[in-house]
Amino acid sequence: MGENYDGHDFIGSALKKGADGFVFESGYKEKLKLWKKNLKLKNFNGLIILQSDNNLTFLENIAYSYIRKFSPTVIGITGSVGKTITKDFLVNILSKEYRVEFTPRNYNTEIGVSKSILEIDSQTDFFIAELGMRGKGQIEMLSGICNLDIGAIMAVGESHIAFFKDLREIAIAKAEIAEILYKNNGILFLNNDD
Repeated sequence: MGENYDGHDFIGSALKKGADGFVFESGYKEKLKLWKKNLKLKNFNGLIILQSDNNLTFLENIAYSYIRKFSPTVIGITGSVGKTITKDFLVNILSKEYRVEFTPRNYNTEIGVSKSILEIDSQTDFFIAELGMRGKGQIEMLSGICNLDIGAIMAVGESHIAFFKDLREIAIAKAEIAEILYKNNGILFLNNDD
């Protein structure tokens, strides 16, 4: 489930393309019959079908467990500006010597970060994530999913002012990255000019 799309609408086409299964939210049980009818399936035998109370939470929990299974060094980058260029710079440098996975483009939400985590494997040395923010608690949540080892706050500016009272509140929300780094004995880089 996203802002613009409901993943349930894509289950039928995913099954047609050979998906081995799907996850659906409890409230969509009636759609199961429709998918089965439209796909001319007698039953769902052989498919992995998981029911969740909330698909976004399910995706986040899968990503949370998945990144801990492989334990790459995880770098999280937040800030009002400079996230993408910093991520791209680090990917360029580190990938010369290491296997690096990262959030593509600006996949910096709970969906984008979680989906990107699912691209790592046992050969991944580094995972670099942009951590976007649409409100209080989001940086803490994304940092927790990623299990950060290293973090950076690039800049604190007014680009998120619609969600906060003032620049001070934005800075406090960006500083949520420090909580998981503290728990993980991690390293935090700050833009000293800000």
